Amino acid sequence: EAILPLLGHAEEARSYRAPVIGDHVISHHQQWAYYAATIVSFDRETLKYTVDWDDGDPTGKVQSYKDLAIDKIPSEDQVGVDSIVFFPQGGYGATEGNNTGGVRYHEGVVTRVYKDSSGACLYDGHHTKGAEDGK
Repeated sequence: EAILPLLGHAEEARSYRAPVIGDHVISHHQQWAYYAATIVSFDRETLKYTVDWDDGDPTGKVQSYKDLAIDKIPSEDQVGVDSIVFFPQGGYGATEGNNTGGVRYHEGVVTRVYKDSSGACLYDGHHTKGAEDGK
């Protein structure tokens, strides 16, 4: 039985969920670089997703559940100091016969959350992976 209805909350009150087939995600590809993709399958035994990359790249399509997230900007109450996030940084050109190019994402950790003079929530942080991790 679902717990949310027992607590007086509707199912749609959940603010997060595990990625499922058809979800657009940001996923690890290789060397700690992340790219946009869509989930096409999930293997319950290995806990790995298979994705189709937005850029059409045929490689690196099987990734661990720990290395992808739904492509949706989280709400302010979902991110705080020490949160692990994916952030866009840089792009890459097309490779003939392999991919169409696009935006590259990196994994980072939030070190500070604050509001600017207009009240917008801003975040400081740094990369979680470096050369010592094979990046």
